[in-house]
Amino acid sequence: MPAFRIERIVELPDESSVALRRGYTFMTAHGYRYSAQPAPPSFHRGTRLTHLISLTPKSWQVTVAITVPEEDPMTAHCLFTVDTTGQIVTLLER
Repeated sequence: MPAFRIERIVELPDESSVALRRGYTFMTAHGYRYSAQPAPPSFHRGTRLTHLISLTPKSWQVTVAITVPEEDPMTAHCLFTVDTTGQIVTLLER
């Protein structure tokens, strides 16, 4: 599956449990579904069918894995994996 990955490290203003709860609320409000399995917990948006007929990146299939390292509990590592199968990705969309 052709895909591109975007990794972001976010400084957490609150303790990690509060920040992760806020992240959960934000992600579900923007159409992502939560999945606790497999580890690490992740969020998913889009399906294979809607992805293939989509004309905008907002409908592309995306998986977001969020981890908080034990050695630095005030940061969150977010890895976005965007499926680009059948899409022409422009620089603006990256």
